Amino acid sequence: MRLLGVEGRLLRRSDSDHGSGITQHFRAAADAPLVRDTMPDIGLFPTRTTGRTVMDYFADRSGAVQLRVLHPQGTVVQQRELGVLWQDRVELDLTGLASDRYTVVVLRDGEEVFRRRLRVMAE
Repeated sequence: MRLLGVEGRLLRRSDSDHGSGITQHFRAAADAPLVRDTMPDIGLFPTRTTGRTVMDYFADRSGAVQLRVLHPQGTVVQQRELGVLWQDRVELDLTGLASDRYTVVVLRDGEEVFRRRLRVMAE
């Protein structure tokens, strides 16, 4: 779930694994301070794959985005410069990687903003 401001910028994000509901308290007033969620909302699905998965990226601002896939020992097995993004959907092709657990890391302007494990399985 994403709460956006009138200009379409991210105000608040909620992780998708939150059980049966979300309760969010807020008020709307002309003098209320605007507090944005500065971390991008990033989803990765599926996290168990035989090769292809999709990353959904939505942020409060544009930034230079880099994606890395790390082997369990920490070596980089795939790296992509995604350019300057505010929002995008990126397909990852991990076909050819050995069956194992990998880590997907996303950096925005050189700062890590996402880290999630992913299992690549044999076809």
